[in-house]
Amino acid sequence: MKQYDVITAILRSYLINDSNILAWDGWTTAGQPDIYPAYITYYDNPNYPAITICRDYGLTDKQRTGYQELRYYVHGWFKPQSADDTRAFNTNDCAALYNMVVNALDVSPIFGYKIKEFAMCRMIDSQLPLYESDTRTTYFMTQWLIKANKNLMND
Repeated sequence: MKQYDVITAILRSYLINDSNILAWDGWTTAGQPDIYPAYITYYDNPNYPAITICRDYGLTDKQRTGYQELRYYVHGWFKPQSADDTRAFNTNDCAALYNMVVNALDVSPIFGYKIKEFAMCRMIDSQLPLYESDTRTTYFMTQWLIKANKNLMND
């Protein structure tokens, strides 16, 4: 697997260790979620379903707080394994995995911020389900606003 930045590593760690995501019965290998640290097109033969994490952009906080504001995408991907496999078009699976991702990362009204390494991690945009007809791929998109100490990138 290719190397990736520490913010991606933190997000991936929280997703790959989430009990609901681990227990989901849709993975290619039970209990082993396929969570890739880059957009799906970076991989030659990815497993489906899969989750991908990729950075959009980041800015340094103008108030010199030592923090940065980052935007990341987390996508979920579904594709039939064969011509007669219709599982990939099941929007219930897409919605279920979407909800698990949101529950694993987003701010909770009861528990507050779930990712202790970040000052904030909040979903700011999402779409589901989406469909790419050329590749017969169903997917969801979530965009995340993250505020994190700039020193994280240097550790």
